[in-house]
Amino acid sequence: MRTLFTVALTTHLIPGRNSVPPKIWRELRGCVASASSAEEVIEYSNRVLAPTDATRVAACFEDLHEYEDALATLSETDISCVTEFDDNYPQNWIRKLSGKHPAAIFGSGNLPLLNARSIGIVGSRAVDDAGAAFARQVSQEAVRLGFIVISGGAKGVDQVATEAAIAAGGEAVEIVPDSMLRRVLAGLSGPNRLLVTPYQPDAGFSAGNAMGRNKLIYALSSGTVVVSSSLGTGGTWSGAKEAIMKRFCPVLVRSAENAPPGNRALIELGGRLLGDVGELEAVLESSEPGALF
Repeated sequence: MRTLFTVALTTHLIPGRNSVPPKIWRELRGCVASASSAEEVIEYSNRVLAPTDATRVAACFEDLHEYEDALATLSETDISCVTEFDDNYPQNWIRKLSGKHPAAIFGSGNLPLLNARSIGIVGSRAVDDAGAAFARQVSQEAVRLGFIVISGGAKGVDQVATEAAIAAGGEAVEIVPDSMLRRVLAGLSGPNRLLVTPYQPDAGFSAGNAMGRNKLIYALSSGTVVVSSSLGTGGTWSGAKEAIMKRFCPVLVRSAENAPPGNRALIELGGRLLGDVGELEAVLESSEPGALF
């Protein structure tokens, strides 16, 4: 029941239905983990929440069968819901995001990859040949070292890194902000390729969602490599800057004469210089205690 309750309270899986704000979910989390009925959660919310907030909770539980039907339909297309109460939920998110992790996510493919050792690889959609070659080499080296590869599922660096990992016999996780259902139906998930989204699986593109999922890449990984970043603008820049400031993971930045100016600025902000792919393991090991786990 807790999966159903979590989805009803925290997602927008049903069009026109509202979820509760994170602060209310944090108040209800413990109750939802053990509740056997919706009435139990509603009764608890009436005791601990303001009346207007308790009313919002009750509204989320109207027509629970709609959420149940929606989850069953997704299951038929090999999309599962994973909540923070489940073993496959990324423990790195719980540990690193200070309670601001998504309560529920949707995944298709090899779900245990969410807790495997991983290297994130991010960068521009409009990556040049040198950047693409570097992304490919980093991905291959990560596989050789026993890591899975994490990306944001976009064109450019993300796509190059994912395809290189699969071609090298490795595994990849793509945290996508949109079109997950379309990607699954196109056969882009499987035993060595996991698609994950914190948004509804049929969501269209949203710049806000794309920015919101960036921190999930960094927080999931043992370290993230920035292949190419513009200066002061764009998702790669903002995601890497936030990861450096909040110490989500070691941020390794490609250093080369032809690297874009954003790369040099990220190194000045605290990103670790990665001049050669062969240095990947050494730079990770020297970054901070426990970086490889």
